[in-house]
Amino acid sequence: MDLALSRKLKIFFSSIFIQASWSFAGLQSLGFLYSLISSGSKRLNLKRHVDCFNTHPYMATFVIGAVLGIEETKKDQLSEHLRRSKAALESAFASIGDLLFWNLLRPSLSIISVILTLKFGIAGPIFFLVVFNIIHIYTRFKGITEGYNRKAEVIDVLKSPVLWKFIGGLEIIGIFTTGLLFAFFIPVSSLNLTIYLIILSIISILWIIKQRPINILLVIILTIMVLKGIL
Repeated sequence: MDLALSRKLKIFFSSIFIQASWSFAGLQSLGFLYSLISSGSKRLNLKRHVDCFNTHPYMATFVIGAVLGIEETKKDQLSEHLRRSKAALESAFASIGDLLFWNLLRPSLSIISVILTLKFGIAGPIFFLVVFNIIHIYTRFKGITEGYNRKAEVIDVLKSPVLWKFIGGLEIIGIFTTGLLFAFFIPVSSLNLTIYLIILSIISILWIIKQRPINILLVIILTIMVLKGIL
């Protein structure tokens, strides 16, 4: 059974403030409890959730939904199962959230926004705010439903081919936009072309080493496209 829209909205809005009561002792635990209470469920055992909790703030709703689903369908005897599921989920979604939002999406959109600002002024910041918030709000809201319906199995969301294709696309955009940014700030006429090519190659190689393996041929093609565009 799915959650009612009114309950989803309450959880969604409360999850926005999950870090408002952040502390060194419990990290996001109070914000997590607040979101559970906001769900209006009468089957919660809040004492089970006063321990330390920490995950990526945008991905927290996956864990909140899963815990709520388990609480409302499982018996109290499964408290150890709930504790372990919660710990596993918060770690997994923290890692993917950092990769998706902090390491890829925010830097890529920031570079695009800088380029748009140089060409079109205020359109740059507006682009960043609109696109970033559409993705992050969708993720928060989607997490409630997925978590509640799948419970502990919500971790399978992280294996989705769509998710990893999206991440792969962001990786390519990151490389491409970095090259474009160099084109705006470093005129080729004032810098030896060989050195310029070496700089771009080093950035691409280091970036590939840091991230998961991607199509190297595509990286080379994009680099050549950027250079041809400049020349």
